[in-house]
Amino acid sequence: MYRLASLVVAAICVAQVTAQCNSYAGRVWFLLDESETARTASSSNLDVVTTSLRYDILRSQIQQFAHGLTRTGRPVDVQLGIVSYQGSARQTRPLTTPSTLQALLNNQVTSGIIPDSILTQGGVAAGGSWTYTGLQEANNNIAFVPNYKNIIVVVSAQASFSANRRALAQAAANQLRVRGFDIYVVAVKDNANVQYLDEQELKLVAGIPNNGNNPNMYNRIESYNQLAAHLNTEVRDKRLCPTVDTTTTTTTTTTTTTTPTPPATTTTTTTNTTPRYISSSVEIRYPPSVLYLFIYAFLILLLH
Repeated sequence: MYRLASLVVAAICVAQVTAQCNSYAGRVWFLLDESETARTASSSNLDVVTTSLRYDILRSQIQQFAHGLTRTGRPVDVQLGIVSYQGSARQTRPLTTPSTLQALLNNQVTSGIIPDSILTQGGVAAGGSWTYTGLQEANNNIAFVPNYKNIIVVVSAQASFSANRRALAQAAANQLRVRGFDIYVVAVKDNANVQYLDEQELKLVAGIPNNGNNPNMYNRIESYNQLAAHLNTEVRDKRLCPTVDTTTTTTTTTTTTTTPTPPATTTTTTTNTTPRYISSSVEIRYPPSVLYLFIYAFLILLLH
């Protein structure tokens, strides 16, 4: 009897699968710096009298972001809003509702999502860029909506350069995070106004205490013209509708059954060594003298 031998081979395959999201769902509030520095960097014409020319680049970039949400073919349940701030002045205004975005999707609305009047308070000399005022405005007027991604995007080209105002901004940002808001900061490093950019304050707002860099919470762009593309990547794709890379492990087991070859059989020939009796005739020869003696004795017996 022979045993079957089984060889089990396990192959482990690790694959990375990218899962695409199916829809955009969230509440996005933009905290927009209205300082003179921001106006200069985000306006194509520095005319401070004509309202429609103020911050026209900034308005156009946010408009492009809003339109971009509706051009992907995915369902959209997003509301947008703006908190604009400079020094002590600030205002809050919801910009869109789901029905407004649906109208965009149906090409019923092509402009006007960002009204000219939303960014009109700033633009004056020494208007200031007190980030904490915008964050406090958000804390006082923006409700956290459960079951949605609640995102606050701070866009600034200046900030305050004040230790006291930095601390106030950090405290207000931390309060928003405790409430569940995700804060993302975009610093605009315009070459003409780079000396006015207080990155230390903006990084504190982003939650980076050691003034380092964390692209998940803080990024710097070179001009307002880059804003829409940046928002599409960092807000739309990474926050509102992230693609998730998942790692799957597949184990393939192969069992091979083998029958061992039986051992070679050795045949041993046994020789029977039992003695055999062989009969044969034996010729006995006697010398002549002895033969004569027997004949003589035989004759004597006959005579008697």
